[in-house]
Amino acid sequence: MEHLSVNLKNCYGIKKLEKCHFHFKKSKGCLIYASNGTMKTSFAKTFLDISKGRDPKEIVHKLTPSWNIKKKETETGPSINIDPAEIFVIQSYSDDIYKDSIKFDNISFLLVKEDLKTEYDEIYKDIEKNKKNIFNKIKTYGLTAKKIEEIFLNDFDAHDGNFLELLLSLEFKIDRNHLFPVDEFKYNDLFNDKTLKFLEKEDIADLIQKYTTKYSDLVDKSEIFEKNVFTHNNAISVGKQLNDNGFFGAEHKIKLKNRTDFITSQKELDDIVQAEKKSILSESELNEWFEEIDNQLNTNRELRDLRKILEKHKELIPELNNIPEFRRKILISILNKEHEAYFELLTIYKTSKIRIEEIIHTAKTEKADWEEVVELFNQRFVVPFELEVSNQEDVILKDEVPVVKFKYKDELHDDVFLENDALLNVLSNGEKRALYLLNIIYEIQIKRENQQRTLIVADDIVDSFDYQNKYAIVEYLNDILNDDLFKILILTHNFDFYRTVGSRLGIKGNSFMAVKDNDKINIIKGGKYHENIFKLWKKELENEIIDQRVLIATIPFVRNLVEYIGSDEDHFDSLTNLLHIKEDTKSFKLSELNQIYKDVWNLDFKIETDSEIFDIILDEAENIHADTSTNLKLENKIALSIAIRLLAEEVMINKITDKSKIAAINRDQTRKLFNEYKNEFEFDPLLKSLEQVNLMTPENIHLNSFMYEPILDMSDNHLRNLYTQIKEAHDARDST
Repeated sequence: MEHLSVNLKNCYGIKKLEKCHFHFKKSKGCLIYASNGTMKTSFAKTFLDISKGRDPKEIVHKLTPSWNIKKKETETGPSINIDPAEIFVIQSYSDDIYKDSIKFDNISFLLVKEDLKTEYDEIYKDIEKNKKNIFNKIKTYGLTAKKIEEIFLNDFDAHDGNFLELLLSLEFKIDRNHLFPVDEFKYNDLFNDKTLKFLEKEDIADLIQKYTTKYSDLVDKSEIFEKNVFTHNNAISVGKQLNDNGFFGAEHKIKLKNRTDFITSQKELDDIVQAEKKSILSESELNEWFEEIDNQLNTNRELRDLRKILEKHKELIPELNNIPEFRRKILISILNKEHEAYFELLTIYKTSKIRIEEIIHTAKTEKADWEEVVELFNQRFVVPFELEVSNQEDVILKDEVPVVKFKYKDELHDDVFLENDALLNVLSNGEKRALYLLNIIYEIQIKRENQQRTLIVADDIVDSFDYQNKYAIVEYLNDILNDDLFKILILTHNFDFYRTVGSRLGIKGNSFMAVKDNDKINIIKGGKYHENIFKLWKKELENEIIDQRVLIATIPFVRNLVEYIGSDEDHFDSLTNLLHIKEDTKSFKLSELNQIYKDVWNLDFKIETDSEIFDIILDEAENIHADTSTNLKLENKIALSIAIRLLAEEVMINKITDKSKIAAINRDQTRKLFNEYKNEFEFDPLLKSLEQVNLMTPENIHLNSFMYEPILDMSDNHLRNLYTQIKEAHDARDST
């Protein structure tokens, strides 16, 4: 891709951004400076939505958004819509994004590609839905929902802890035959702490053993039943299934062993089975032993519940001789009763299992990529921990995949491994941001491995980092730019970073500034401000015709020079008088300023007319105010700020009654004038505008080491509006 065009309307905070063109033929990166509130986050959100296949939004007024993002593979080629899969957005760091991106619970932490994680989660979401369905049914049989999985795993000795695999292994036993009438009693009435303790008593165990032996003898002698082959429960199930499947309705008949008559209905078969069962259970010795057991089942509620079950279902008593096996039979019976929900879950699991195994395999093969990312991170970023990769069981994938551990390093103590909240509690915000970038590095590494051509949109990637890690990021951005797979749009509100990236990555010629008007955003070339602005201004002032606005803008800088080098104190006072209303402010001429510039800055600028500087400042301010073009110029903002301050001071000096207080001011003049004015005119509506003068203009007039970042951050419209308010108050003063 050599060209990208962007047109946006009503996309988050962007009302209109039209005819925005980025060229990548000479440089694979473009750099955009956008002060806070201009368009940066809205721009990134729009691209993020498109990359995810979502429509961008306008949230506040619910306006209809529109967008058109096209690319050209060559500058002269056709324009085509960019493929959402080609876009990758690095969002500006926030706590929410951090929590979503960085996991500390060993759950597929940066181990598989995001799309694989999403697919895996979707598969398990469907499985969990069906699992919840069968759990809701199983709990009606007296099992606590939260413990169903644990009970099954324990009762079937499934030591691998894989519940779904356990269900799969039981498939051959789920034949819709109900071993026991589990809908007539509750699992936890049979098996609880008190019943199990009771059944373990030696005398009870002895009685149950006698009962079981006798019961088995009687079943062996039965003409119908056969031990462990065809019990009365099997017989009842056979009758029901034959009837349900139309056997008797088709006038078929069955004949039992040792009987000469034919059975023509389910009722006949059930009656024969019940009669045989009653015959066995009414045997005198069985009844005698049952009475002995029954007499001890009246000491508490749990045992009385067991008594009720055994009184109604004496055929269960022999099962008590082998509790573990009995528990398994009960659970099998429950699954048979709920066979529809069971097979629904099993079908989905078997269908998904192959894809899950493929995802696990992919996760394992990506280990080498991950280790490469970790090595790069450990080398580049200055944080008090190192990352290590180890093979531990992954909770989500249920298999071994690389897992990240954090080795916290302290010069005074041994290294320790930290996880979860412990790591969060010791990391600074800047270090958390570095860790967040780890995820980004990994995503980009995967795209590199897949040879995926990508447009990267990076939103404030260095916000709040310390300097060491800022330069590590710059170094990594340079790595990206050296790869032909990637094109990158770097957005930042940090002007220092803007200058650094433009210079170090060699993309000054592809740098821009976002300027916000009332109804639209304009992207303009911003290369000029990568250079030493004072050097550029000095060069401009050496021309035959000087730029008056540049001349005004350099006054604070030259005053700072005088202050720093400790030269002529009169020069400092004279320049200060051009920034504040003093006795000779309005009479100071261009020729006098020229002499100071020659002495301090070795600059002799041309003078056509030896005008008063004060008049030049006010005239240029009017011209700047009238010029509504969006061409962002630093010199315009400084000149306008100086004019605003001078006009505001004149307004306050004129209205303050006690002139002696004004005369006593020898420093911080604007602030002290404001305080006097506020004391005297407490309810004057102009106070709000004057307060803004104090808040907005000092940084524009006292240039610091960062020089002009605060000035560029300031809205053109905000400055123009403030100028209008102060100028109107100034003109009203003149008319009274």
